[in-house]
Amino acid sequence: MKKYIHVLSIVSLSVILLAVGFFIHEIVYAENFTQEEQAYIASKNTVKILVDPDWYPYEEIDEKGNYRGIAADLIALIENRTGLEFELVHTKSWDESLELSKKGKADAISMLNETPERRKWLIFTKPYYTDPNVFITRDEHEYISDLNRFIDETMVLPKGTSIEERLRTDYPKLKILLVDSEAKAIEMVDEKKADMTLRSLTMAAYVINKDGYFNLKISGEIPKYENRLRIGITNDDEMLQGILNKAIDSISQQELQSVINSHISLEYDKGFNYRLFSITFALFSIVLFIGLYWLKKIRSLNKALNERQAELIYLNEKVIESERLYKSILDASPNAIVMLDMKYNIILASNAAIDVLGYNGDNLIGENILQFFAEDEHLEIEKNIDRVFQEENIGTTNYRGRKNDNATIYEVNSRAIKDENGNSINLVSIIRDVTQRATLEEALEAREKQYKELAKELERKNISLSERVSIDNLTGIKNRYYFDERIKEEVDLAKRQKASFSLLLFDLDHFKLVNDNFGHDVGDKVLKRVTDAVSKIIRSYDIFARWGGEEFVVLMPNTTEAEAVPAAEKIRRTVEDISHPDIEKITISIGIAIWEADDDVDQIFVKADKALYTAKNQGRNRVIVYKKS
Repeated sequence: MKKYIHVLSIVSLSVILLAVGFFIHEIVYAENFTQEEQAYIASKNTVKILVDPDWYPYEEIDEKGNYRGIAADLIALIENRTGLEFELVHTKSWDESLELSKKGKADAISMLNETPERRKWLIFTKPYYTDPNVFITRDEHEYISDLNRFIDETMVLPKGTSIEERLRTDYPKLKILLVDSEAKAIEMVDEKKADMTLRSLTMAAYVINKDGYFNLKISGEIPKYENRLRIGITNDDEMLQGILNKAIDSISQQELQSVINSHISLEYDKGFNYRLFSITFALFSIVLFIGLYWLKKIRSLNKALNERQAELIYLNEKVIESERLYKSILDASPNAIVMLDMKYNIILASNAAIDVLGYNGDNLIGENILQFFAEDEHLEIEKNIDRVFQEENIGTTNYRGRKNDNATIYEVNSRAIKDENGNSINLVSIIRDVTQRATLEEALEAREKQYKELAKELERKNISLSERVSIDNLTGIKNRYYFDERIKEEVDLAKRQKASFSLLLFDLDHFKLVNDNFGHDVGDKVLKRVTDAVSKIIRSYDIFARWGGEEFVVLMPNTTEAEAVPAAEKIRRTVEDISHPDIEKITISIGIAIWEADDDVDQIFVKADKALYTAKNQGRNRVIVYKKS
């Protein structure tokens, strides 16, 4: 009997506490509005609001024209807290709602992110629903840690979203395909018409479960890309903004979670918070026995308690969210992710680890990691694991695995996990099967080595070909083709540096008689002896070439007339002193032209040719310098 009285007492007390709490809450809330805000509320008949008619579970206008969803329930709470009446403006699409909002056809627009573009015509309340955006892909797609790695893939999005605006700014090269609805975006991914979509976690969970897209998965998220959904207010109505912000502040986490749970089936095992219950019981007992005398203090305590409770709920949800995301990341990764103890035994493993490591069982927990690597790698692996436990960063290492008869190559990255005292207690390793990549790299290295050898051979052949093109076959000195290119360069250089050079043009006197009387073989030998002798006495940077037949040219850079004449005389005497076994001595006639600033290539050759002609007319075997007549 005492047991039943005790239970009844608790129930009665709970009802009393709730009633008192509600009374206090209403009193506290009523004082939140200023006189100006209360006057605004009294004068404002209705607040016309635009919504997304096809965005359930967030919000929708159903077939009967009713507004329903998470946003609808939260707007209803705001109505109750403010006394304002919200009037729905019916539209057929989100694009139409945005257009009407831009034209000022309503006072507000619900459930949207704040963006620079939207700030052009809207001011925004505080966020009243926050939800992370996640990547939705097919099962076979790898985990997305950096969207820049997948810039060549196609992202599908519903039209008119803030995510599209932000992605185009942050990832301008990303291929984006736009469709009419959330469901269509996810359907495109399912049917392989797009590689991925980026949608809110709430929407993704709802659509995937509702439509049975069980070959899709969550493949990661972009940091700081979360939906912070607000009410947009037109016409810069700051009074309405302030009123709505106060109403949003009054919505507790329990109320928000209750609204979410009524539209999405998500289970949370939060347990019973005895400490929180004790504090609540004590505080409300004080309210009950002390009464209105302590009402003012109770208001303050009640507010602090609600804030603390909201903080605890928020932190608890963040922990749950973090664990859910961690598990999602772990299971979504195509690589083996394992946690080891100090004896190298596996204490945690991702779903992909069994396939990556080639394990025949169903559970890797308790298995020693060394068994999956070639025996001759064990010593090196143990040494590197110990280095990681000692907080040394060893970077990425490659080992041969036992899978496929020791033909598998694994790439391993490891980091130590520390306890609260900073001591290493576990190790996490990401193991990737890079066999195909390693094989390709080896092939590429072999191909690169082959290309380098071919390039060297080509370079040798190019040098040889260049030399063949520029060398006279008979004499071995430079030919006319080479000389034509070099004298052009010398003219350009002389013009830029205001320098000078000399051109010597000579031929063998009466050489035709040598060919006629002794034959061309003897004539060729004479030409060879002459060029060999001249090559030995000119300067290393002088350019000596066969001009044609028995004619030769010498280009002498940075040479004046006073220097060119003695050099030419030396050449003439050297040729005259050559001993020929078949014929008597051979002499040459030389014409010299000194380059002047207004000369081009043709003009300086004409001058040298005229000087040579004069030398022949004056008896041959002599040097003549061109002089203007």
